[in-house]
Amino acid sequence: LELGKEDQPFGILKYGFGNTGKDTTEGVLLNNSIFTNTLGPLLVLNPWLTKEVINIALENNGFEPIKKELDFNLERQSLDSKVRFTKNKKTNLKNIKR
Repeated sequence: LELGKEDQPFGILKYGFGNTGKDTTEGVLLNNSIFTNTLGPLLVLNPWLTKEVINIALENNGFEPIKKELDFNLERQSLDSKVRFTKNKKTNLKNIKR
């Protein structure tokens, strides 16, 4: 996915191959929509993002965001495991590291 100059990426990856395999941008934000290349259930696998999306929706509709810190220890362990797997995966793409 090549983004145009006016397109805003959905996010910047901490690890992975990005939209083109040549950078760390991921997906695109367009109007009130999120387009992503992520495989799998994005919000289930990333509770931090889920909380952020919910907070944006709450604030856009005049409600207070969720301020309570939530315990994501198990999710952090799962993420760390996936990062280790991805970093050791064989591919022809070049991973851009920041």
